[in-house]
Amino acid sequence: MKLSIEHETIYRYDAPVRSSTQYMRLTPRETPRQKVLQWQIDTPRAATQTHDGYGNVLHVLTLDKPVREIRIRAHGVVEITTTDEESGEPVASKLSPLVFLRSTPVTRADEAIAKFAEPYRRRGTVLAGLRDLGAAILKKLPPAAQGIEPATAALAFGEGLGSVRDHAHVFIACCVHLEVPARYVSGYLLSHSKDGTTIAGHA
Repeated sequence: MKLSIEHETIYRYDAPVRSSTQYMRLTPRETPRQKVLQWQIDTPRAATQTHDGYGNVLHVLTLDKPVREIRIRAHGVVEITTTDEESGEPVASKLSPLVFLRSTPVTRADEAIAKFAEPYRRRGTVLAGLRDLGAAILKKLPPAAQGIEPATAALAFGEGLGSVRDHAHVFIACCVHLEVPARYVSGYLLSHSKDGTTIAGHA
């Protein structure tokens, strides 16, 4: 299946911003399940392309003149194929799994999350157990609208509501507590409803 994607981000400021540096991870990477057929990022001026420490394609845009608006547009075509879910991604294999055992301020497990994760310690080493953990998180945190400011895993878990981003953060917090490497991946969700087809950001 081929997906045509267009993603636009616009920053508007009340007063001119003297300078700005944008770190853009807006380019999909090649995996066994997806092939990038065409991709382009349009920015106010040329951006420098490199890779971050996790293998993501990274563009750095630096503006050194006052601006009131910054418009960034990423667009292209990606082909999705169905492959073995456990085949892995070559880029991730370049890093030690130990990298993905580190907690962050957003994904740090508090006492409540640790207690919630413990029953999955034995089964957390197999895919079925991790799927059950994910389903339990969704049941514990009914879906909620995604806010602008990212909540920590502990805060979302304590409130009992969570966006897809919060679900991912809580899942990572549980995995790291169980000593199972886990990382955050973002992309798009294509859904079909009676009102038509919609695409939303996903985590």
